Amino acid sequence: MRHENVNDLIRNERDMSETPRLIGIAGPSASGKTYLATALLTRIEATVVRCDDYYRDHSDLDLEARAHVNYDHPESIEYELIVDHLRQLTAGEVVECPTYDFAAHARLEPTQRREPAPIVLIDGIHVLHVEDVRELCDLRIYVHAEHDICLERRLARDVTQRGRTPESVVKQYERSVRPMCDQFVRPSRRHADIVVDGRAPITGAVATILDALASL
Repeated sequence: MRHENVNDLIRNERDMSETPRLIGIAGPSASGKTYLATALLTRIEATVVRCDDYYRDHSDLDLEARAHVNYDHPESIEYELIVDHLRQLTAGEVVECPTYDFAAHARLEPTQRREPAPIVLIDGIHVLHVEDVRELCDLRIYVHAEHDICLERRLARDVTQRGRTPESVVKQYERSVRPMCDQFVRPSRRHADIVVDGRAPITGAVATILDALASL
């Protein structure tokens, strides 16, 4: 199938007044979920909700205490609000997503406006684990990557983008990222409609997803 005009295909097959399609993208931290979502945005008309923006606010704690919160457990993210926002977007409503400061472990005052679109992408490690989120998805994607790849990528990302030291990144990975991934994230793969290799060329994954999307 040719995908050059996938937006036209979506519009032609589905009246724009219909409920938007919701695509869930899950997988381990730093497996390539956001990279995949960004690649999809170049091919389809979509809005993105990122679970990383919904970490619960811990500004009531001092900075040292905030650093010891288990941010890799599902309860660390406000999935109740995510579900509300997904329902609003699929109902054609605008939402204001939180803005999260990873260095301070707290939410910032300005919110991020998300407009409704024919496709809504939800990107997060627990997307397929949390039943209330998973059940909203029309298409469920799992991005697979082994721990050594994920840790290497987290080091590069968190040090340059999130104000972390390499030592703190490794310590957190071993203390909470790895065990929470093994407990909650990897088992959720069984709920996926499509499993993507996080190390493979992105073009193949995008083509597979576009084919699945066109057939919904």
